[in-house]
Amino acid sequence: MLDVLQAAGQSPVVRDELMTPLQECQSDMSQFQEMVKSTLDMTAVERGEFQVLSSFSEELGELREQMDKLTVNMERELKRCANDLGLELGKTIKLESTDQLGFFFRTTNKKVNIFLLRYTYLRSIIVSVL
Repeated sequence: MLDVLQAAGQSPVVRDELMTPLQECQSDMSQFQEMVKSTLDMTAVERGEFQVLSSFSEELGELREQMDKLTVNMERELKRCANDLGLELGKTIKLESTDQLGFFFRTTNKKVNIFLLRYTYLRSIIVSVL
């Protein structure tokens, strides 16, 4: 829009009332974008998680390490479940997460009976991840 206004000519009214405020807003927005990029963990953003970079404080770094360990444990349990139950990793059983439920295993409707028949197996999975 600024390019169009500049091409239209430089009348003082257009410059003072439109172009100058728009340029200020554009400058503020670019600074805001840079601040967000330097504050947020962009790899987490790609997964839909908005987290402050762990380098901002020692406590955040420790929490990040704990989260990474838990993620490794969950991935290990996913592989173990897939092997134990004869399910195909990534196709018939997946590890997913939502804001409301947290992390969980998702399977196809055809394979859900395997889990229902092995209720005690499910309880042991929950305990072993924690």
